[in-house]
This record gives sequence, C-alpha cells and structure tokens, in this order.
Amino acid sequence: MSKEHPYSTAETAREERSTAVTSRHDWHTDESLAVDVVTAVATAVDSAPTELESLYATIDPDALETVLRSDRNDEQLSERRRVSFEYAGRVVTVRSDGVITVSTRGRTRGEGDE
Repeated sequence: MSKEHPYSTAETAREERSTAVTSRHDWHTDESLAVDVVTAVATAVDSAPTELESLYATIDPDALETVLRSDRNDEQLSERRRVSFEYAGRVVTVRSDGVITVSTRGRTRGEGDE
C-alpha cells in the first residue's frame, strides 16, 4: 500500500494560483516599468529588489516598455497587449494597461483575464 501525499495535486495547484502578486505600473509617472516589475517580483519571492538578478539578464526592459507603451494611444488595444517571461523563478506578465502579474511557473495570464 502506498502512502498518500497529504495534499492533492488540485489543492497544490489552487494554492500556487492564489500566490500571484498583482501590481500596476502608472504610465503617467517618471517611474520606470523595469523598477515596478522588479519590485513586484521581489514582493512575490519575499526578497529585496537588490537581491534579484538584473532584469536585463532576462529581458530588455527598454524594449518591453517600448512594446507596451506603443499601444497607449489606442484604448482598444491598450488592454490587450501583454508580454510574459520568466524571471527569478516566476512567470511575469505585463500588460499595456500597466497590470503586472507575478505567479508561479505554469500560469502566464494576468489576474482578471477571461
């Protein structure tokens, strides 16, 4: 007889989904998108932003901002464009409306997606 794990796979998956951290970048401030992304990931992994690997080692933050900011004049598109990538062992999804979602691997869609 095999010993059953105390938590089912479904419960574990549900817990992982619920650990997503959601933040928002304000396009109307001077704060860079890169700073907001690193801060959100640091919160998700319970670490100081300075303890994380450089974001540049994963993605070009300037290109990320350019791609997402290019939609800002088209309200219909601004909520639809998103970029997802892995950083610090998490999946980061950044949407052109400023929503940043940091979740465990396997979940790449932002919170509130349909």
